[in-house]
Amino acid sequence: MAHAIMIPSLVMAKDVDSLNRSFICTTALDNGNVINLGAMSSTAGEGEVFVASTPTAATPTGVYMVGEPEVVMTGSFKGLDPDVRNYYVPANTVATCFKVKKGDIVRLSADAMSNAVSTNTFVNVQADGKLVWAASSTFATLFKLVEAVTIPIGGGSPSATRGVAAYRLEAITE
Repeated sequence: MAHAIMIPSLVMAKDVDSLNRSFICTTALDNGNVINLGAMSSTAGEGEVFVASTPTAATPTGVYMVGEPEVVMTGSFKGLDPDVRNYYVPANTVATCFKVKKGDIVRLSADAMSNAVSTNTFVNVQADGKLVWAASSTFATLFKLVEAVTIPIGGGSPSATRGVAAYRLEAITE
């Protein structure tokens, strides 16, 4: 199963450290999943680590997006698999996220969405933290489509034949 690829193209969190957080969650997550942060972890050695959960309602406000560097685990070794589509954040693992702010632009692979784009131009947050295409803006809308793009993967070639379908999205709520 291919996991989502998320590239933070132009996000406020690149320049504002307080918008970046470490978290731990009891469920496995893909980059690009949306989470809510709760209290800080009380586990020894997890200072500045927040306890995360997937949203319980379809809401785009106050959310964070999982954005951990894709270093794929192969058995007990890191970095042996160059295909970033094999990366995900395992359950109960400390990872990083950033607060989504209005105007942020990210690139997300088609695998990040739970349905096909078709003629839809808006992306909503589902109650489970996954993203779903929508035909019009609703209460749950987080992003609008800017353009369809290709994310190059493997072999170092930027050609479209060696890439995955993706979308450049702009946050319209925060």
